[in-house]
Amino acid sequence: AGRDVAYGNAPPSVRGTEIRRVALDNGLTLVVQASPDSRTFAAHVLLRDRGAWEERTGVPAGTADVLHRMLERGTARLDRNELRGRLAELGASLKVTDTDWIPYDDYYYTAEFSYVRLETIDLFGLPALELLGEILRTPRFDDETLQGAVAAAATRAEKDAESPRFTAERLFYATLGENHPLARGVHGPAAALRSLSLDQVRSHHAAYVSPANLILSVSSSLDPDEIERAVRVAFGGLWTPCEEPPRRAGFQPAALSGRAEVSQELGREQSWVTVGAPLSVPTADEAALRLATAILSERLADRLREREGLAYSIGAALRLDAPGASVRMVAGTRPENVARMEAGMLEVAAGLSEEPPTAEQLEG
Repeated sequence: AGRDVAYGNAPPSVRGTEIRRVALDNGLTLVVQASPDSRTFAAHVLLRDRGAWEERTGVPAGTADVLHRMLERGTARLDRNELRGRLAELGASLKVTDTDWIPYDDYYYTAEFSYVRLETIDLFGLPALELLGEILRTPRFDDETLQGAVAAAATRAEKDAESPRFTAERLFYATLGENHPLARGVHGPAAALRSLSLDQVRSHHAAYVSPANLILSVSSSLDPDEIERAVRVAFGGLWTPCEEPPRRAGFQPAALSGRAEVSQELGREQSWVTVGAPLSVPTADEAALRLATAILSERLADRLREREGLAYSIGAALRLDAPGASVRMVAGTRPENVARMEAGMLEVAAGLSEEPPTAEQLEG
């Protein structure tokens, strides 16, 4: 009842499904997906060109992660506890960076973008948008906030630097060619992050969290007109400098012929194997390739993990976006199994041609 007094009744709901795309005068892109079947309110802010902006502003790789971790630690108006209290009032969950102890959500985070997510129910959707705008526009820039975020980001960077998985991933993309957009990575180096100053992070925020660099996606049952009005209030205006987007050095594909191997010894009990190749496929073939990769993932897991017991984790993945499109098979295994793992991966991949998936498998 107290919340009804504070916020009024639920805003008008949409009568039918609608998708709307709007460009605000300050450059922000808004995408609204409204459906009467959903009472969940979810807002995602995608920030483009994470790695390119770090290079442009002259800060270490991983600075965007530090900035994101600062976002949940308060705003210029609200300290950390006050922000937590406000989120609790709205029944909202805020996600600003990768969950460090869960390896399975890392695909949300790349050197090409980062994002912030806020979720609640539709009753609190409009005040939640107002709070999200405050979080992004005016983070809390003080030494305590910075040091807390740096400590968490540097610890994650050190963990990744020792990780066979992340090391293999960076080596793979670097082998595909020079200036691959994913070769930079997301976290670290830890020592450079620990030397970050408030002025550096504040300057990076002004460039990276500029309206023209943001895509805000809102999914809810609320009327799109109500959403758009709330966004224009919370995210409108020229609140940071609108710079031209960064232009990274173009990707230069390597002249690969036959098998190219790159390895790095980390002295760990687990090894990570990546076997892949660059791609150039017509758009018309992309759907079929996605299905083939999904089938390949299932077959890799069935044979090399379930039947042969070689893999901790295993699968296949695609990158179809230019530049640097590729297909790869990945697996975690023990060091003594690396050669057998590579051979087994290639055998399973070849089997897609020798034993194509059934119609039932494709339908599934």
